[in-house]
Amino acid sequence: MARKPPAPSGLSARAKRVWTRTLDNYELREDELSILTDFCLEVTIVDHLQEQLKDAPLMVRASHGGEQINPIFPELRMHRQTAMSLWRALKLPDLDAAEDGDEEEDRVVPMSREESARKAANARWGKRG
Repeated sequence: MARKPPAPSGLSARAKRVWTRTLDNYELREDELSILTDFCLEVTIVDHLQEQLKDAPLMVRASHGGEQINPIFPELRMHRQTAMSLWRALKLPDLDAAEDGDEEEDRVVPMSREESARKAANARWGKRG
């Protein structure tokens, strides 16, 4: 197994956990590492925006003198959508629950090529027996 690249600097704690868990379970190509990096940076932005919302008002004064929704809300939504788009681009299998019902966090279990092909065929053609 190749040496795992270090997490980019400046990531939030949650983004660092995602980086570590993903690379503990997958060997990513260079292009996938780039997507994972962008995803972790987006998670960090989301975490920072979320932190700002703790003390921020829902409504703020607009330039025309009226009130408008705090601009952090649409910004947060945009970064969440971007993060989810990047995560989907990685095309990693879903997290499976840890076996034996222990308290350990969920771990990522890659699908075999056969399982992946079966899932794709079922999605395309529906289950026919």
